[in-house]
Amino acid sequence: MTDVSAGGARLELPKGIQLPDFFALVLSHDGRLRRQCSVAWRSPTSVGVEFIPFDPIKKRG
Repeated sequence: MTDVSAGGARLELPKGIQLPDFFALVLSHDGRLRRQCSVAWRSPTSVGVEFIPFDPIKKRG
C-alpha cells in the first residue's frame, strides 16, 4: 500500500497479479482491521481502491 486515505488506497502489485473488482483488504496482522474495497482504477503494477462504507442495514463493509 503506497497511498491511503479515509476513502481509499493505492496498492502496488507485482506485474501479472490481478485482484477481483470487490474484495476485503486486511490491514492488521490479526485480521481484525479490514476494509471492503471496490477497484476504482487499474494499471499494470498498481490498483486504486475505494473503501466501501459499512452499512449496518445492508450488512456491507
